[in-house]
Amino acid sequence: MDRTNIAKENHKYLDNYLLWLATYERSDFTLNMYTNRIMMFLDGYTKRLKDVTEADVFGFYNKYKLGKKESTIIHMLIILEGFFKYLVLKKVIEEIPIFYGWFPKLPISTPKALMPPDYARVMLQAEKLVLRDRGMVEFFASSGVRLRELIKLDIGDLNFDKRTALVTGKGNKQRLVPFSEEASFLLKELNYGIDYPRSAVFRSNRGNRISSKRVYEIIRDLGIAAGLKTSLSPHVFRHSFATRLLLHGMDLETLRKILGHEDMDTTLKYTKILDEEIKNWYEKAMG
Repeated sequence: MDRTNIAKENHKYLDNYLLWLATYERSDFTLNMYTNRIMMFLDGYTKRLKDVTEADVFGFYNKYKLGKKESTIIHMLIILEGFFKYLVLKKVIEEIPIFYGWFPKLPISTPKALMPPDYARVMLQAEKLVLRDRGMVEFFASSGVRLRELIKLDIGDLNFDKRTALVTGKGNKQRLVPFSEEASFLLKELNYGIDYPRSAVFRSNRGNRISSKRVYEIIRDLGIAAGLKTSLSPHVFRHSFATRLLLHGMDLETLRKILGHEDMDTTLKYTKILDEEIKNWYEKAMG
């Protein structure tokens, strides 16, 4: 998008906000996405941001939401809200010019998990991947980590003797997660001869920390190659991990701690998956 339509002063606030976000280790993919969304609002906005009103944002919101999915609208509002929160923090404006009634209500969705046959096909297909990607899949499957937690993982975070990893989750909170013997073997092979503890566990072909976009592509393509009817993502591995633990009798509080959930309500969603999975398998068994 052409930045020439953005007022110089507003351009400065946007650049400063992006620099501020970068200090919190936001990925390039995330920064580009935030830039594009905020520029949609700023494009042609002639007033100074210090004079922005709720009516200004509402006018943009009314045009933007036409023909858009609820989730897309919510995503835009969340990004704009973050930008305006920054402007409040920097005392550019006094309050956030967004009314919370604008946020569409979404139905509470049940997290998607792989059924055992699909899981088996995915893991069998994963054996054909290169070492790095095999290690990534096995680590996702056996630890239940989020995508960002996997990307931020350093060699020094791995304890191969105890088969645990120290991951940094939401709000920079750290927790220990287990990983499988197979994951341990693959990660040792992948990082053989690398002694620097702050080196990324999963690296690009150029030796840099792998990007979230590339990880998504690898996992998505794995699902396609395995013949899944639905899209495979890192979060599907996380949901599948949680469901398997519940099937094997793990209590919800322990599961909450392993997954890094702040509250029990989020973890309780997995009981719905479990109930539906048991029902599906009963119906198949009984015809």
